[in-house]
Amino acid sequence: MTNQVEIYEALEQVLAKGVDFDPRSGIARRWHPLRNDCPNVVVDPRIAGGQPTIAPKHVPTRALFSLWSAEGGDHRVVADWFGVSRDAVEEAVEFEVRLAA
Repeated sequence: MTNQVEIYEALEQVLAKGVDFDPRSGIARRWHPLRNDCPNVVVDPRIAGGQPTIAPKHVPTRALFSLWSAEGGDHRVVADWFGVSRDAVEEAVEFEVRLAA
């Protein structure tokens, strides 16, 4: 009816699979842009101004990536500094690298 079938299908394949919806209202609450590869990266408009963050600490991925770059790629130092796991730093770095590509 709206001639937007292809766009809807593309959005459903790419975006909707990573979106968490409120069960009562049906409204999107948060998005996991790389749910399979970086499951802890979350975009939530209520947290950090909608910047991608690492759950559950809600540290912006960009902040983790910036310190990781400044520290010569030392995941441990970044994890200690922000109080997150080494895995969280690795996910943030992977997300930011993929985002830049």
